[in-house]
Amino acid sequence: MSSVTKLIRYFNKCYESKTYHEWTEHEFLVILDHFFYTSYDENKFRYAMFQAVETYPRDCAIMLYLSKYYYLKKDYRKSMRIITSKNIDISPEYEGPVCAMKGDIYRAMRHYDIAVKWYRKAMKFEESRMSAYHLAHCYYCLGHYDKALEYYKSFYMMIPEEKLSEADDVIYDMNKCWEKLPDKFKLFVL
Repeated sequence: MSSVTKLIRYFNKCYESKTYHEWTEHEFLVILDHFFYTSYDENKFRYAMFQAVETYPRDCAIMLYLSKYYYLKKDYRKSMRIITSKNIDISPEYEGPVCAMKGDIYRAMRHYDIAVKWYRKAMKFEESRMSAYHLAHCYYCLGHYDKALEYYKSFYMMIPEEKLSEADDVIYDMNKCWEKLPDKFKLFVL
């Protein structure tokens, strides 16, 4: 039995009375979430993704998944082409994640100045911990250590109390920024 047949059986078990053409956008997103975050199986994810894109070609959430898929495959140009397509209907709740995805792509391509622009735009739509962290990293790579330290601090402040013990990397990054700051700025940064 092929993996596609197994996948179709799995989908049919989840949604017994429907074929994938009848699934709603939400049902596709549940399946994509399952394959992407829970039990990542690339073949199943890819099959579900392309069925979702075929069924809902203008849906922003589905296209965001597809862009993230190519981003993780390090095909940044294809990822950018998908997320910047004029055919996608970007609803207000996805404007922040779309901007953050563009920032991720530019950061991965080491275009830090452009990535900063997209992360700052993403943070206008939603206070995202990861956008703050990536924005700090971009500022660090650009040599703007004071701004990097500011965003590392804001990231640190957004960490829930129960996870503060896992924040060693951020503290290390903050110390790196602090060491690179000229002495005359250290008085004003704290």
